[in-house]
Parts: sequence; C-alpha cells; structure tokens
Amino acid sequence: MLRRTLGFPRHMIHPVVSILVFVRNAATTIEQTLDSICSQRNQHFELIVLDGGSTDGTLEIIQRYRDRIAILRTGPDGGPTNAINEGVRRASGEIICLLPADDWLEPGALSVVAEEFSNNTRLEILTGGARIARVRDNGEVVVRAKYQDLRALEFTLSNILRNPLTCARFIRRAVYERLGGMDSNWIFADKEFLVRAYLAGVVSKVRCELVFTFRQHAGSTTNSGRREMTMKMLSDNIKLFRHYGATPALSIADRRAFRHLHGGSSARLAISLVLCGRFGDAWRTVQDAFLSNSTWPLNAVVWYYESAREKYRHARAR
Repeated sequence: MLRRTLGFPRHMIHPVVSILVFVRNAATTIEQTLDSICSQRNQHFELIVLDGGSTDGTLEIIQRYRDRIAILRTGPDGGPTNAINEGVRRASGEIICLLPADDWLEPGALSVVAEEFSNNTRLEILTGGARIARVRDNGEVVVRAKYQDLRALEFTLSNILRNPLTCARFIRRAVYERLGGMDSNWIFADKEFLVRAYLAGVVSKVRCELVFTFRQHAGSTTNSGRREMTMKMLSDNIKLFRHYGATPALSIADRRAFRHLHGGSSARLAISLVLCGRFGDAWRTVQDAFLSNSTWPLNAVVWYYESAREKYRHARAR
C-alpha cells in the first residue's frame, strides 16, 4: 500500500493519516481537492478515494492522481455515510481525515495533525481552524465564515450541535472502531457521530491555525442553503434532541444546549413548512415541540440570538 513519507527527519515517528475522499460527480472541484492533499509538506499519508459511481468526468480527473492513491473504489455505495464507514474499515492509518470532493485542505494541515498526534498518544480528536467560502468563476475565494478561535472550535456539545465542522476534526481510527462508525439511520450521520464521541468522553484538543475550507455551493449537502436540505437538517436536529436530550449523565450546560437546538430547529422547521404551503405539517411540528419541551419558544429565541451574534462576528472577521 502506497504511503508518502517525505518531509520529516528519520528519527521522528509520525502517525499515518488516512485521507478519505468521498465523491460522486464532482468534476468541477475534485482536482482542487486532490491537489490540496498532494501538495502537503507532510507526505506521510494514505489516500483513499471512494467514488459513488460518477458519470461526469470525475473519474478521468482522479486517474491523473492514480500513483498517489492507495485505494480507489468506484461504484454505487449508498451515499457518503456508507462510503466513510467503508473507508475507515479499509484504512491502515492511525488518524482519519474526511475530505468531501468539494472541499480542500489548507497548506500545512497534515503537518499540524502529525505534530499533535505524535506529541500526545492519548489524543483522540484534533480540531483545526476552518472557514466556509464560496469560489467565484475567476477562482477568487470569498470567505463567508471563519472558525479560528478557541471558543468556536472547542469540542463541546454546544459547538457540535451548532457547527459540527466534522471534516476539520481529525479523529483516531480507534474512535470509529470503538463507537461502531457512523450510523446510516441519520440523515446527517456525522453530527450524530460527534455527539456520541462527545458523550463517550474522548480526549480532544484544538489548534486554531486554518487547516480546512468548506466550499459553499449549490450542490453542497450542508452549505447549499437549499430549503429542502435545510429542512432535513432541522428534522435531524429535532431527532437528536429526542434521542439524546434525556441522557442521564448530561450536565446542565449540555441539557441546555440540546433544548436550544430543539427550540431553534422546531421554530425554523415550522416556518419553512408554512412557506412551502404545508400548514398541517407545520401545526404538527409546533404541537410535537410543545409535547417534547414546553419551553421551546424561549429556547428558540436564545438559539437565534446566538446565531445572530455569530453572524455578526463572522461579518467583522471578513
């Protein structure tokens, strides 16, 4: 199996990072994704590309990087969650890096990862600085949001529920194995997986340097802004509250975080359903919200107040 081991003194032992690129029909973005990996100073990685059966020229671009790819699989796979679980099973590296084919690693990202996991064998999740950006036709990167301070990046339940930043979190393969991987019963299985990891008490650390960029575009699952995808995410948030909100070991702060998530998601989902003309579904959403948590309107106000503060911070940071 191909591993790149350039860039470090011989006496230093660095863990291999298995980079899982999951892709389907991303011909316009996959080259930048692969370039961002192959240009890393730390070349101590294993590149696994899991293609869900692309038909738009994506595979032809991937083939240009074939000598850098340890594992290439193509064909229908049931979606990103199944692809990620397959990649983790096939990975030989100690550290897993998830990389959708529309996002990219920043220069020096893998060096940061190698340094932190080499220095602390107990470390299980490393969170790095991230940003959400739109790329214009001329290649200009327009930053929409930055996450480069400790308060926003800490591996807390509140942060996970508001901004999972999953792909900017580098996770030991052993964590996936211990928790049983991602659960395909969830639409946004990555957020649910991070909640499980948090509740399991993983050892985490933050490095605020920019290591990852999420691309905002119409085809993105989480950053497209499409109403139908947003509504699915809101429904999953409500499901998270119902599934984990009554966990006995939760702290007061964690219970509050779940209630705020539920309140904000219920309010926004009800409004979205009204805008779609689905008045009956909107009314049922409101009824269910009251049955689950009678204080949900107040929690919704708090959730959206915090969202407004966050947007203001992002606007000032641009």
